Amino acid sequence: MSSSSPAPARVVLVADRSESARPAWQAVRNTISEILRIAPPEAVSSIYLLGTGQSWSPSEWAYGAPAALHLENCGSFVAPVCQAVHARGDSCAAIIIVGSGQVFDLGDWVDFATDWVLLRVGDASLQPPGLRMREYGVDALETVREIIADAHLGSRTAAPGCGLSGPIEQRWLLDRTGYPMVYVRPLDRYVHLFPNTKPQFEAFLAEARIPDRGDVWYEQVLELNPRLSPALVSMGTIERLLITGLLPADVAMFKDWYGLDYDIPTVSEWQEAHDWLASQAISVPPAALEAQMARPARQLWHGLLQTLAPGSLLDLSLMSQGVIEWVRQGEDSFAGMGTPRQRFYAGFHTNPFHPTSVTRRSRLWGCRLVRL
Repeated sequence: MSSSSPAPARVVLVADRSESARPAWQAVRNTISEILRIAPPEAVSSIYLLGTGQSWSPSEWAYGAPAALHLENCGSFVAPVCQAVHARGDSCAAIIIVGSGQVFDLGDWVDFATDWVLLRVGDASLQPPGLRMREYGVDALETVREIIADAHLGSRTAAPGCGLSGPIEQRWLLDRTGYPMVYVRPLDRYVHLFPNTKPQFEAFLAEARIPDRGDVWYEQVLELNPRLSPALVSMGTIERLLITGLLPADVAMFKDWYGLDYDIPTVSEWQEAHDWLASQAISVPPAALEAQMARPARQLWHGLLQTLAPGSLLDLSLMSQGVIEWVRQGEDSFAGMGTPRQRFYAGFHTNPFHPTSVTRRSRLWGCRLVRL
């Protein structure tokens, strides 16, 4: 009996309805419809909406995908799409994004598919500075058709598996974004292992879709501390991996999105976590938990191990050599803890730092949450 050949890989299309592409939405819809018309039969598996896990089959899209018209404030993030593709088991040899304006987290996911194609509707590039992905205007549909045909005959790239090694000494869990939290025994609660990162905050922006926290607002925040993919960790760029430029009101909204079990740590909680982590040798989560970890979180963990060669969980946690983290001091007062590399104030890990203003954004101020 001869074995059957594997099914051909398929292509995922992504429609951009973000703030930057909204004026061109009709052109985006028409372009995707045209791609579906000229693509080889069965080559396209699904059409996803950028910044969401919402998807349609080609036949559903042919009827207008009316649900997309009611989804406002979709962020320019590809993570929700890739996560949904992975969770649903869609075959994915190539991903084609049709839209306008940069997709902030594109660099985090370049190895998710064998091929990526950016199809620009309008003048604004879809790729962040520094990326060199294939990008075309809508006049290159014949080239796109050939790419789809080649990808359809190719094979799917498997997602990278687990790779952390070492003893399992602590209790771990993953937050709703797939980032690790470690159980700090003196606090009887879990604490984020790392200061909160840009991919975590982007997951909040993508799902919450707050009207005044759209792409333009986020671009302004990133001007203070430009984004960097966690796949590119180096000693000189650690701060760029973390979400900074936040005010207490931003952190409060972020915390509320996580749920009632999460909170901003108090000064004493932050200090206790700092001291306990300093006493803990490097550990890893169970393999089953690592397998569920978000891809950017795995990339960050691996990168920090190689870059820092940490001797304790404190070193890995970036409570030192990281950023200043917002903490609570009383009911309505906020201060900062942490030891950034730019040491313009001594004793951040023992004495809270009080900024001159809680309404002025700074590239060194970030956050870390605890789970009650």
